[in-house]
Amino acid sequence: ASTGIDDNANALAITIDASENVGIGATTVDEILHLESTTTNKPVLKLEQSTNDATSAEIKFVNGQGGGNAGVAGHDLGRITFTGNLSNGAQLKYAEIYSEIVDPHSSTGKDGKIGFKINEGATDTDMEALTIKAPASGNSGPRVGVGTTAPSGTGWDNNASVLHVYRNEVNGGMLKVESSNCTGFFHGGNENVYFGSLSDDPVGLYTNSALRMLVKNDGCVGIGADPGGTF
Repeated sequence: ASTGIDDNANALAITIDASENVGIGATTVDEILHLESTTTNKPVLKLEQSTNDATSAEIKFVNGQGGGNAGVAGHDLGRITFTGNLSNGAQLKYAEIYSEIVDPHSSTGKDGKIGFKINEGATDTDMEALTIKAPASGNSGPRVGVGTTAPSGTGWDNNASVLHVYRNEVNGGMLKVESSNCTGFFHGGNENVYFGSLSDDPVGLYTNSALRMLVKNDGCVGIGADPGGTF
């Protein structure tokens, strides 16, 4: 029986093993479809759509479970992993993107989630760095978590669209905004909440599109007016 398909150069191009796994450029096939190349920046999987409409090519992950297992919270929908070899020959997963079912609702369908994981080298821990979840209810906004897998507006407004930055340490979590010559921050830790400027720039408080309070870079404070040179 033939073990594969030869290309025009008489080199083995496609291998089909006894488990019906298919290898393209790979003679030892590990998965259902295994692509391998020794050429720089290869292999590349190319999907091309040539119609003159608004549609596009697609990679689709389908969870085909049925019966009582269909739509169960916590069940995976698909994963993309990024793996590399270590100097000792072992393989390490450095990062992962995945989707799963969360918070099922019998009448409105199922909520979705996308998670982005990275390997934290110091502890060799698979850390979920970014989580994107569906709205908590029909009248709420989407939720994004940095450092938390359960982003929410609990404590203020759980129906708001939320960017939730979490780290349970004194140095906590921080939102940093920066341009070429100005850096601002909002920081919350176990012992404090701060916001301000890390550069030589003032910090202002606005309401109704008007400046109401200004803290200048020398510490002078003005309410309703420029503080000038006095505190």
